[in-house]
Amino acid sequence: MSMKQVLVSLNRQVARVKLVNALRQPPGRIFCLPPPTQIAQVIQSTVQPVSYSAGSSFLSSLRDLTRRTLFPIAVPRMPGWMHRVARSYARPVAPLLGFIAAFLQESKTEEFRTNAAFVAVHAEANEFSKKSMAHFLPKRDFSDLLSVSELEFGRPLGKGCNAAVYEARMRSYFEPEKPYDLAVKVLFNYSNNADADEVAQFFETELLPSRFRHLSIVDVFRSVVDLIPELPQSSELFPGALPQKYNNEGLGANHTMFVLMNKYSGTLRDRLLTHGRCGYREGLTIFSQLLEGVVKLGKENVAHRDIKSDNILLANSEDGEVLRAVVSDFGCSLNSLRLHYFSSHISKGGNRALMAPEVVNAKPGILSFIDYGRSDLWAVGTIAYEIFKGFNPFFEGVFKLDSGTYDDSQLLDITEGHEFLNRLVRRVLRRDYRQRPSPAVAATACYMLLWDFPLGDKEQVLTLEMIRLWIMQLCVKLICESRENAVQRALLGTFLRRCNVADITEAWRVLTTV
Repeated sequence: MSMKQVLVSLNRQVARVKLVNALRQPPGRIFCLPPPTQIAQVIQSTVQPVSYSAGSSFLSSLRDLTRRTLFPIAVPRMPGWMHRVARSYARPVAPLLGFIAAFLQESKTEEFRTNAAFVAVHAEANEFSKKSMAHFLPKRDFSDLLSVSELEFGRPLGKGCNAAVYEARMRSYFEPEKPYDLAVKVLFNYSNNADADEVAQFFETELLPSRFRHLSIVDVFRSVVDLIPELPQSSELFPGALPQKYNNEGLGANHTMFVLMNKYSGTLRDRLLTHGRCGYREGLTIFSQLLEGVVKLGKENVAHRDIKSDNILLANSEDGEVLRAVVSDFGCSLNSLRLHYFSSHISKGGNRALMAPEVVNAKPGILSFIDYGRSDLWAVGTIAYEIFKGFNPFFEGVFKLDSGTYDDSQLLDITEGHEFLNRLVRRVLRRDYRQRPSPAVAATACYMLLWDFPLGDKEQVLTLEMIRLWIMQLCVKLICESRENAVQRALLGTFLRRCNVADITEAWRVLTTV
């Protein structure tokens, strides 16, 4: 980072702190904004006198200031990577942390210091999240894609009851050996005519992921309504969904919708069948991404209603490590978290075995409504058994459970030696949805396990200093440690942009309460 970039970043943080200070402090107190050449002196006078030797640099002095203010007492208790960040000239802590530390050191109360830390962290994490998500966007714009004739289809990747997925690439006469880097979902259309608007309206739920970009939601780039071409192995995989020009006994219409998506390595179900259950750290990484996806769906007022391991797609590295887990297949989704269930003919969702108890036991009636606010969270909780234990007790195993009749005491421990994780999954799978944590709290609890929050013993009391120090450690990790792993960087930024004291406190209670 050049000196010019340092000064520009500091100027931005000074302006942000000036605004926060003006809103929080009593009237009449003014925080003066100095020119860039005087920022070092402003930081020096804000915290404590700092002596500059004749040969010292601004960055080395800022590094020493960060170490004394951000970690004045806790440095000896920190892990080695924190010591390296605080003491290394090669990777100094970013100016953001140095200035936040100076500002927080001046604050009067623990609550104020913690709130000010979250304000600054949210703002900076927003920028990091945007840059990290740009890594997963396609290299070209697909808005000009008007026909499937512009695509070249490869081998089929999978087939379900309502669609088939093929690998694909943009047709090119200049790069005949271009890899198949895209996936196309071919929806089965049995009833609609050739009107493109009607077909698009009938399959509109498939396009819900295109409304938002998120690390844990499948990337949907474009949709096209077009004539069905002759697809590889289509007569063997789905002959009944083909139009009669390809199969005399086919029931499919000539037109259907094609959804262009990112290509992933495979499904979670396939990986578990091939490699067995996941290790603790790898499983937590997958589990936390699924919970984060449920958090995003809730914010967008979307209920997936068919979360299962077959609908979880994984992106693997070259050596087979799972980097990214996303929720896919929104064919059964609902653009609302509440459903007026006045008739038994109304669909409750997808797989009966993985329906939450409040959905399975709902009875139709004029005043009957189904609340899907925490049903997807419950489904992800059942998938945790597949991730950590290798099977799902709600549709396989010796002691198979029924989601409509099981008792909380029948739930098995998900793994040995990790009591905090067992408590989290048990709380997520409570029969009474009002006793489950919110998706945001459940995801926060999973992050606390993944990123080593000091949970301690039963007698330990949660303090604001513990929360603030943990968040600052994650900030350092975001800035200095995760540059090589774009997914880890995006996951950190996604959490930091929404974290708050209330969720962390409630997550602590979920993990530590027996």
